[in-house]
Amino acid sequence: MAVIMLLKNSNFLRKINMEINIIGSGSIGATDMSASTLIDKKILIDVPNGIVKHIKKLGYNTGEIESILITHLHGDHFFDIPFFMFDRYFQKNDNLVCIYCPKGTKEKVKLLFDIGFPGDFDRINHAINVKFVEFDGESKIEGKDFVAYSKYVKHGNFEPAYGYIITLNNKKIGFSGDSKFCNARYVACTKCITCTYGNRGYKIFV
Repeated sequence: MAVIMLLKNSNFLRKINMEINIIGSGSIGATDMSASTLIDKKILIDVPNGIVKHIKKLGYNTGEIESILITHLHGDHFFDIPFFMFDRYFQKNDNLVCIYCPKGTKEKVKLLFDIGFPGDFDRINHAINVKFVEFDGESKIEGKDFVAYSKYVKHGNFEPAYGYIITLNNKKIGFSGDSKFCNARYVACTKCITCTYGNRGYKIFV
């Protein structure tokens, strides 16, 4: 289960807020949506099955999303990327979206298109402005208006799996992804003010 941590060296006195919306926090067998978090309506962490429709059901505009971070390549964390891409296509939205993701993500998304929508990946990808930014190992990610660091986490025998430490508006948040307690979570927790497992639709303002 993912844990969200608000880190001590964030500047909490600034007037600019960070809005964190926990879109889903369920596991595969749960009735709630799988884990996905939306930060300031423009940074989406993980794109599990069905999340695009759920984001719109909650009243958010998927067209405002500028960046996506993928924690790992289990299906309940990235299988809705094709539907996100189709959604941008139907909106005729060609604003740049960067998908920061583990190495091999783009090929797996192409495979999902091949299975579900044969021949459409190149057509849709050409019509919209989605850029896959893949990394291999712990990395610094310089996004639009934010900086993130990917950190290895332990997720059973599955590798690689990552958490993220994200700095936005001079505030810092840690997101564990699916993991058991491990070194990355220990280091983050020692710098943590508060943390939450969250519930569907739960909002945090910092």
